[in-house]
Amino acid sequence: MAYNYDKDDSGFIDDLEKSKVAVDKAARFFANQGFPVVLQPTFARPSVSEKNNFSDDGDLKLMITCEVKHRPHLSFSVESGFPYKTVIVDACHIFDKHRVKPFYYIIWNRDYSSFLFLNVNESRKRWIKSEKFDKAKNRMRNFYEVDVGLCRIVDCV
Repeated sequence: MAYNYDKDDSGFIDDLEKSKVAVDKAARFFANQGFPVVLQPTFARPSVSEKNNFSDDGDLKLMITCEVKHRPHLSFSVESGFPYKTVIVDACHIFDKHRVKPFYYIIWNRDYSSFLFLNVNESRKRWIKSEKFDKAKNRMRNFYEVDVGLCRIVDCV
């Protein structure tokens, strides 16, 4: 006889309680890596007939870091493209100091109508270190740059 979970699920509450152990272990693991973790509330349904009213939106949420930059002197869009072959991602010492590295960089154009979207995990091995004069700081600084082809341009208007 086949078991019908839509009609009878007598082991549901026990399974739900056991799953909390795995969720807690995952939450502790990621929290120890420096990620903010939000545990989602868990509610036990009173009966199998109410299962649709008690489904959840996942067990936990990991909050990831996005660095956001603005390049007030650069104009770019999907249509016009980016004016250079590489884009400065960040100053080396700023990126390097992060215990938990950003997952994404969002780099806005002059008028906030478009931005470059960079996935750090997918591109990091192809970053190059360069020394450039930083007009704002009036000195030479080390920056990470990446080929603009590894970024995606997103138009917002």
